[in-house]
Amino acid sequence: MSCGREIDYTVYGFFNGDDLIGGCPLFFYQIGGLISVGTSIPPMNPYGGIVLLPLEEGSARACEQRQQDVVRSLIQQMKVENYASIHIVHAPEWQDIRCFIWEGWETNVLYTYYLDPANFSMSRNARRNMKKGRENGIVIQKFEDIDMFYKLFEYTFQNRGMAPPLQKPLLRSIFKTFHERGNCELVTAHNRDGDVIGGDIYLTDNRRVYRWAAATTPEAKASGASFLLLYESLLDFGERGYRQINLMTANIPYLAEFTQNFSPHLVPYYGVKNRSVYLKVSSAFRGT
Repeated sequence: MSCGREIDYTVYGFFNGDDLIGGCPLFFYQIGGLISVGTSIPPMNPYGGIVLLPLEEGSARACEQRQQDVVRSLIQQMKVENYASIHIVHAPEWQDIRCFIWEGWETNVLYTYYLDPANFSMSRNARRNMKKGRENGIVIQKFEDIDMFYKLFEYTFQNRGMAPPLQKPLLRSIFKTFHERGNCELVTAHNRDGDVIGGDIYLTDNRRVYRWAAATTPEAKASGASFLLLYESLLDFGERGYRQINLMTANIPYLAEFTQNFSPHLVPYYGVKNRSVYLKVSSAFRGT
């Protein structure tokens, strides 16, 4: 991975007797070879955290108590293992973080955008840019050349002064694995000369579509291709019966500004962090 650290992972399982009812995957790396840090969000994952099978029968109280029992057991395990820092970012479906709060964990709120691809509205700015894209001869199509996409992906991050979060072999492997299962597709924007000037990778499951990775160029922005690319993808997913797409982008101002043109619904999700006294003091001295 491009983070330059060797990362390992552990899956904590939650059992009811002999039955596995849930889990929480965490990724671990070392700082300076001495300090062990855990996170639920490896590169390109906005959230992770706890997953739990729903109760087939039970009151709201029983469901709430079960969730809290699971969280308490995870917190106790983290205490035993004594990591210097644990950072868990929960999926939007996991709303109850009170047990973490009661145990003194730090908390923060993040946001994503959900949208129904079969029923959405667009701003005047979006319509103007889509018209520009059509006038400029922009063509939107499915694409499978992941190496070509990676060139744009790498450029997009380098243009912001950042290294890409995934190296090409890993991105290629992820695309190939999920594409073969029918759960991943790449949609690209091409200019009149046939050059790829923008692209989005979408992942799908039985609940929704996820706009997982995006790449763009100055030409895509100037020509209206970025708006046309998202619009035609939304139409396609809507026609195929999908009723919810996670557009991400809500935590970064310039991406949020673009996505707001399609009138998405803002959805919160929550992060929790537990740090050792040493790290808290160290951060206080650094002002972080």
